[in-house]
Amino acid sequence: MTETLRDLVESEKTIFEPSAWSLTGKCYELKLPLAIDGIVEEQFFFRATALATLPDQQVVFQLEDHGVRNTS
Repeated sequence: MTETLRDLVESEKTIFEPSAWSLTGKCYELKLPLAIDGIVEEQFFFRATALATLPDQQVVFQLEDHGVRNTS
């Protein structure tokens, strides 16, 4: 497990299990758990969203961390 948020962001990550886009309301969404050194980080995801009407033009990619970390 990474020690700080900085370690989490700067570490090399791999997608743990591939998934397909799903339609949620007016958006397509892809949410993938990420692993660092083969260990899945709890509550750490790669998320992509796209408007269903503009799937090739309006796309957002983000890293999400919903876990609690010691920053010291």
